[in-house]
Amino acid sequence: MNFITLSYALFLPAVFAVHWAAPARFRWATVLAASLWFVAAAAPSALVPLLTAAALAWAAGLAFAHRPGSWGTKVLFVFAVTEPLAALAVFKYVGFASELAASIGRACGLALHPVTVTLALPLGISFWTFSIVSYLADVRRGTIPAERHPGRFAAYVLFFPKFVAGPIERAGRLLPQLAAPEPFSCARASLGMRQMALGVFRKAVVADYLATFTDAAFASPGRFNSSALLFAAILYSLQIYNDFAGYSDIAIGSARLLGFELSDNFRAPVFARSLKDFWARWHISLSTWFRDYVYIPLGGSRRGVWRTRLNLLATFVLSGLWHGANLTFVAWGAIHGLAQIAEKAIFPRDDHKDGPPSRRPPLAAAGTVLRWAATFLVVTAAWIFFRADTLPDAWAYLTKASHAWQSPAAGMARAFRQFAITPAVAARLFVPLLALGVWDLISLRRDPFGLVERLPSVARWIVHAAAVAAILYVLLPLGQSARDFVYFRF
Repeated sequence: MNFITLSYALFLPAVFAVHWAAPARFRWATVLAASLWFVAAAAPSALVPLLTAAALAWAAGLAFAHRPGSWGTKVLFVFAVTEPLAALAVFKYVGFASELAASIGRACGLALHPVTVTLALPLGISFWTFSIVSYLADVRRGTIPAERHPGRFAAYVLFFPKFVAGPIERAGRLLPQLAAPEPFSCARASLGMRQMALGVFRKAVVADYLATFTDAAFASPGRFNSSALLFAAILYSLQIYNDFAGYSDIAIGSARLLGFELSDNFRAPVFARSLKDFWARWHISLSTWFRDYVYIPLGGSRRGVWRTRLNLLATFVLSGLWHGANLTFVAWGAIHGLAQIAEKAIFPRDDHKDGPPSRRPPLAAAGTVLRWAATFLVVTAAWIFFRADTLPDAWAYLTKASHAWQSPAAGMARAFRQFAITPAVAARLFVPLLALGVWDLISLRRDPFGLVERLPSVARWIVHAAAVAAILYVLLPLGQSARDFVYFRF
């Protein structure tokens, strides 16, 4: 169920009313019932593998708590972790592995043919698998207690706001909230509604409009000059950020309406000043998951420089592969891993803090701007591989776009003509982007929602009315919904 649909607009208020009408000790049940309905309405086929994996994980957690150091518990842990990961591998990677093996065989002179496997990917499998694995690992380590209540555990795994595309919430944060729900708070509910509105604005007003340009460029790059391709790549970097951050805002806002706090997933990554800084701000729940359950178990930075680099590269390659069964995603992860390795070698003691560059001395501020620009260009170049269908397509796009510097002014003028960007289109394109850019820049130091609250009532209502008007202006002609979120396919 897409968040930006009439169905969700009817579903969430109904859940809100039932949830707060129920006694506090039964609110986990309203969450579970709503989540089961949400999943069944969107993809009923996902329920069988999901509930199977959840039941096994719950039973395994109890076994860990009962006999933490036994040989049988270790075997059970391996089996309980392997089962959801194996399901993820079968549904997502069998066809990819078969095609890759056939390609390698043909390169070696062997007549191999890939096995055709067509399986419908269960809804949200990449996200709920990681939620289950992190729970099992944390219980096994003793960092959280095993959840003895099967209903609350199922509600944690299926919690509908974060089910499809995260945040990948840790059990240690969400399970206590399900066990001891907070009383209703008008302030929390109001903040949740505003965050949902911000998410809809990011998605419907900004990301979906940017997609009209990026889809055209990536579908037929031969039709556009190099400046247009570079411009589209930059727009895609902004599109995927606002698309996914918009989803996260709606998910976090929906949870707040029900009295739950989910983890922040984005912290203005467009202002990152290094690749390390970018990954501290982008898809935070995923980056910290890979840090805690892949990078550190591999040895982290404890086994020498070269082992650290290998661990870093392996973590990012696996992160890329997690996103999709395609070599383009592997390349995207490898680019980020190699860029971070290079960055650590060049700036071994680098340490960035939040804040606008204007607060630093002039030379330091200029250096910060250059670091930001370099980071943004590397991230944008990597997004080309993420967006392209094949590695040759990505390389051809990147090669052509890299020639944009040869005639920037004339090239951009021609690019605007190729995209049919009139003054009205330019205003529709850049004004919302500028507004969100200011919002994100403010968020580096202050809480923008708090600043809006402190505005005079007339100004505050103007801001609210402008946001609602922009959302309605975009959504009403569409009828049912906006485009699907980009991360729905992962």
